[in-house]
Amino acid sequence: MSINFTQIVASLARPADSTAYATGDAIANSGTASAVVPLTFTLPRGEGRLTGCRAVVAPASGNLVITALDFDLLLFRPESGIPFAAGSYIADNAQMSISAAALRELVGVFSFAAGAWRNPLGALTAGAAGWQAVAPSGRAQGYPFRVPETSRYLLGVLQAKGSWTPTGVANTITLALDMEA
Repeated sequence: MSINFTQIVASLARPADSTAYATGDAIANSGTASAVVPLTFTLPRGEGRLTGCRAVVAPASGNLVITALDFDLLLFRPESGIPFAAGSYIADNAQMSISAAALRELVGVFSFAAGAWRNPLGALTAGAAGWQAVAPSGRAQGYPFRVPETSRYLLGVLQAKGSWTPTGVANTITLALDMEA
């Protein structure tokens, strides 16, 4: 049996403000909850294993503040109301609380750490972008998943793990999941 490797990409642009994130805050595409669109990772198959994730964060202008940029990508199976009901996603910079029902549909968490970002020159300082690659948290073999063939996607939300104060420009966060099936 051959193993197929695929890369699945999704991105969001956070609002152009310099409001500090606190631990547990949502990092989202809008400061208005009803306008938040979750990250949607379209899957080529209904089952497989997530083996890694890469993130690139780029500001609309100037340099990206990567000091203290610390967040988790939480991935969920697309069940009704999971991780939040449509139109009820958590606004950017608002405290995110995940329900027990949503946690039961959690496929995996990819943790991006403040001290591991690299700018285009390979340094851990502000730059035109920040890049980081991570393995599944606590899972050497990756995160196995199965979703219905009628809804071949995973929903992702970003949650701050600490205090981060971005510059007042929009930051585009692009996430690439590695999948094997």
